Amino acid sequence: GDVTGDGVTDVIVGSYGQTIGTVAVLSTTGERLLPSFRPFGDEFSGQVDVASIQWDTTEDAVIESELLVSQASNGQAWVKTYQLSGAITVLFEKLVYEESFTNGTQVVSSVYAE
Repeated sequence: GDVTGDGVTDVIVGSYGQTIGTVAVLSTTGERLLPSFRPFGDEFSGQVDVASIQWDTTEDAVIESELLVSQASNGQAWVKTYQLSGAITVLFEKLVYEESFTNGTQVVSSVYAE
């Protein structure tokens, strides 16, 4: 999806394995479009699952692509939505299962339709 708001499809990558959970946003040619960031802080080491979603986040009738992330391994069931056009901003965050759940979660998105 176009999470940077420039009209061009972006490639979104979440880290995998036992490293600090990081997200990178690249162009289709591999150019880094935004600084990498750690959606779950510096202490989370595990896989970060990513997806893009289109929705009207500010309820202004403008459909934007946003970034969904989840702790796919080694963490709780946190899911967050980020706006990446402009400053990187958390729009939504929720622990979707009880705190004792540590099996990870995956995010999935669909295309917006009116």
